[in-house]
Amino acid sequence: MSDTHRGGATERIARSNERWLLGGLQGIVQSCIPQGYTIRLCGLPKGLMVRLRVHELMTQRGITAYRLWQATDLNYPSAYRLSRADGRFGRLHAETLEQLCRFFQVQPGKLLQWVPGKGS
Repeated sequence: MSDTHRGGATERIARSNERWLLGGLQGIVQSCIPQGYTIRLCGLPKGLMVRLRVHELMTQRGITAYRLWQATDLNYPSAYRLSRADGRFGRLHAETLEQLCRFFQVQPGKLLQWVPGKGS
């Protein structure tokens, strides 16, 4: 059997396992959702829609990720990720947003910027 054929079979098995895992995960999550509601698991959107402006505020005020970490309840890796220059983030909890607002003494709108996507 050639490596190409084996690679194709391996990819098919991996995709099958991924579908099975997502299906099972969706079933578990769905069991936690009230009756009448549905949830669909899907990938993250392709384009960045909202970005954090934490890096801009930190630069303006001469603050480092280390200082942000010291002054908040965030762990250092989180403080570092939130201070990325491009403003990318995966998930932002309300508690984290509140800590950032308290630290910078600003309203949430000063920390977030909406970036219209191609379809907007």
